[in-house]
Order: sequence, then C-alpha cells, then structure tokens
Amino acid sequence: MKKLLPLLIICFVFNLKVSAQWIQQYAPNDAFVFGGINFENPNSGIVTGYKLGSTNTEFRSFRTTNGGTNWINVTAPDSFRVIAQFEYIAPQTAVGSGAYNLPEVSEADKQPDIKNNSNIIESAIGRNGSTNTKGAFFKTTNGGTNWTILNTLPSPYTYATYMDFLNANTGMMLATLPYKIQRNYPTNILKTSDGGLSWSSLLPQNIIGEIKSVNFVTENIAYVSGDEYYTEDSSKGVILKTTNGGLNWTKQLHDTLFIGKSRFINSTTGFVNAVGNQLAQVQDYSILKTTDGGNTWRKVFSSDSVFISGIQFFEESGVGIFYGTNNGFDIYECYAFRTTNFGETWSMQIVYNSNIILLSSTMLDRYNYYITGGGFDGYIFHTTNGGSVGINNYSGITPAKFLLAQNYPNPFNPTTNIRFYIPEKGQIILKVYDTNGKEISTLLNEVKPQGRYEIELDASNLPSGIYYYKLISGDFSETKKMILIK
Repeated sequence: MKKLLPLLIICFVFNLKVSAQWIQQYAPNDAFVFGGINFENPNSGIVTGYKLGSTNTEFRSFRTTNGGTNWINVTAPDSFRVIAQFEYIAPQTAVGSGAYNLPEVSEADKQPDIKNNSNIIESAIGRNGSTNTKGAFFKTTNGGTNWTILNTLPSPYTYATYMDFLNANTGMMLATLPYKIQRNYPTNILKTSDGGLSWSSLLPQNIIGEIKSVNFVTENIAYVSGDEYYTEDSSKGVILKTTNGGLNWTKQLHDTLFIGKSRFINSTTGFVNAVGNQLAQVQDYSILKTTDGGNTWRKVFSSDSVFISGIQFFEESGVGIFYGTNNGFDIYECYAFRTTNFGETWSMQIVYNSNIILLSSTMLDRYNYYITGGGFDGYIFHTTNGGSVGINNYSGITPAKFLLAQNYPNPFNPTTNIRFYIPEKGQIILKVYDTNGKEISTLLNEVKPQGRYEIELDASNLPSGIYYYKLISGDFSETKKMILIK
C-alpha cells in the first residue's frame, strides 16, 4: 500500500454544498477502526473492526437489532485479528475475509503506526506490516453473535483482504503474501465454488501491486481493480476482467498512480476511484465511469484534495455515494458525495469534522445507508434521508428584497434547484406541498443571514405530479409551482 501524498486545501467546483444529516452511532468504545459493515435488513446488521491490544491486535465486532441505535459487543477467540470485509449469503448467515494471529507476535505488530491514511487502511484489512498472521475465511450462522474460522488460505498466501460472493456457494477473495516488493504486496485472486470450504488461485502469476476490490457481477463476469508495480518506483492503475468465471483475465493499465475500489452495478456500467496522473503537478483524485464493460473510461469527478476511499451504488437505481477524507494543512473533514443520475453529477456532504478516514459503506435503499471509519477509535455514521438536501450561500450578494425564483430545471426528474434571496437576517422556512395542500417536506427552517441561497430538492421518493414550494420569513411568503415527471 502506497503512502498518500500530502492532501491540499479543498478546492471544488460545485453548484451546491450540502449541510448533511449524518448521525454518528456509538458502539462500545473498544475498537480503533471499523473496516466492514453490512445489514441483513433495516434492523439487523454487523460491523467488524480492529483493536490495538497491549500484547496483540484483536478482532472486534458489534451487532445491532435496531438499526444501529444500540450496538452489542460480539465475543470471539483471542486469536482472531480482523474481518476486513463480509457479506450476508443467507438469513442470519454471513461470511468474511480476514486474518488471525499466530502465537508468536512481533513487537511491530503490538502497536502499529497509524499516523497516516495508508496505515489506517492497512490496519482495517488486518495486515499493517505483520508477518506472523494467517489469512482466514470466517463465518457466522447466528447474525454475528459468534464467528468461526471456516477455512484458512492455501499456502503461501497469509492475508485475505477483500471479497465478493455471487451466491452462497460462489465467491472470490483477494489474497496476499506477507512481504512487500518495494512498496507493493504480491496478490492473487482466489475462488470458491463450495461456500468457502476450498479455494483455488485464478492467476498463474501474482500481481506485484495492490489489488483493492473484487466485483462478482454475473456467474461469468467479474472485475478486480488496483495498481501494478512496473518499475522500481512507479505503478499504474490496473483493472482485470473475466468473462468465463475466472478461467482467463484481460488486463487494462491506466495512466494513474493507482486505482482503488470498484463498483459495478451491472455487467457494463461501473465506477472506480483513481489517484493521479504520473505527469500531473497537482494530485488528482477522481471517479472514473465505464458503460461498455471497462473498455473505455471517462472522468465524472475530480478533486485535488479529497482522498477517495470507497464507492457504492444501490443496485441499478442511479443513486450512489463515494466517500473520502481531506486532511491537508491540519484541516480534517470527512465527506460523502451523492449522485442520483448514475454518477453524472455529485453533491457534497460533510459527514464528520475530525482526523479519521472513512473506509466502508453499505446502502439499504436510496436514502438509508451507513459509512464506517476510524483513526484511534471506530466510527459509524448513518443517514436515513440520503444525507439531506443541499444548501449553498453565495457570498457577496446583498438582495434588496425577498425573492423566490422559479426552480430549475422545471419540469424535472428527480432533482431540481430552488433559489431564493434574503434581504436581512431572519428565520427562513422553505416547504414543499402537494396539490391538496398537504405538507410533503420542510427543506429549511432556521435563521439565515442576508444573501442568495440555492437548495437541491431530491424527489426520487415522490410520484410524478404537480407540487408547490413556499418561502416564508416573518410577514413575507411566496409560493411557486413545479412539475415532477418520471
């Protein structure tokens, strides 16, 4: 894993900045990072992570039966190190990839260095420089109350990092050797067809690089993404694709420092996060999109300051998020970016203002999702409204009177922008109503200073029809009509 270059002060070109409604959920204070989270249904879920022990690094997992309002500590054997990633394959049954500690633990493993994002990620997948662990495949059949080791990795692989299962029997998992070649770990792709009881390697030669994700799309089609070391101090982003269940793979190299996690929503449409161009003077963190099965890619997002650590979509709804961390010049903020149109545009949300890195996510539907992370403590963040609507204040504008502008676009599907002007500081209320006068949503109800404002309305959960939006402040009120067409 390569250390991240210093991040720069945030500099986006966006139409709006989101005042997000992300709620931090509190698990017992017994984990330093959470790297995996998943839910069987809106109430029952599991989060897995890692604790720095006095003599060892220790597995930590918590489960919830009420949507994360309360998280319950899960006991596991002391030898368990971490479950880096997991997913449900049946009711109450989940499988996970990770590692366990062997009896003799080196001093380096006792207190790993976590001063930068790279080392936090290393810890989240249980590797973090350790040479005395064994990769393992874990399973629970009671909703995470107990975990057991179903199998260990075939020799010589000693770490299981990321995985993806197509069904209860068929899955792929990434496995690495314990040592680095320069900055990179030799990595291979393993496959099981019997629910993890046995594994076989799919590549004739290890990739000397860092493979960060695997996506099983259909029985035959799968993608893996990461980066490959090709000179003494250089690497390129790499995407591998199979169309015959892993028997053969085609390789794409990209002119980027590396490619991170991928997310394919079907056999042709997918996204990856990438870092940099080898010749660029300023670091470029971007999202790339393909609509032809990975043959070509185009950039749909770019930033010089937010390190992107993951991306996820809810099925084929067009709604997705990616998330990352800006930590340049002692400015620490965690962001989520949301799209409702298959990644063509993104709106920014501030998730948390602290020195942590976001690592994993799960989406239950278009509005209800979780993000995990950590630094010196584990963090869980939850939103039930997609992170809320966006509001942007355009500074330097001094309106002479109240004005509510016509939304744009209009008609719209499913998002539109509402602009309004405030001549003086006051309580500002903006509401949406249906044709019967029933209140649908309160977009804003707070004190705002003088200025011009713009809010994005996401009507993905509303049926087609005519709606009204109303601005209220003191004795002033104004209403306008908008049309949603789906």
